[in-house]
Amino acid sequence: MPDRSAIRKLKALVSMRERLVKSKDNIAKPLKEYKTLMPASYKMLQQGCKASLQTITKDIQAVEKQIQALIHGEEKIKQQYTIATSVTGIGPVTACHMILCPY
Repeated sequence: MPDRSAIRKLKALVSMRERLVKSKDNIAKPLKEYKTLMPASYKMLQQGCKASLQTITKDIQAVEKQIQALIHGEEKIKQQYTIATSVTGIGPVTACHMILCPY
């Protein structure tokens, strides 16, 4: 059984990643709508949101690195992760949710 403190940390990181992805989507989706519906306004809005989207993307990448470091630093979690990701169609995000599912 994995160390409980490692599971708590993994849970917090996965939760943070989800929030960041949702924030990025909340900005990017309306931009895509503007691109189709109001192309003249799109460029202006895109410029206004460009820095935010870049920052959130960097934050997501940083959290993903922390998740990977945690996984590779805990042998039991690493074993579960390796087994889960060996299945076709199971990527890092789904594997993390599978590991956290019993907790």
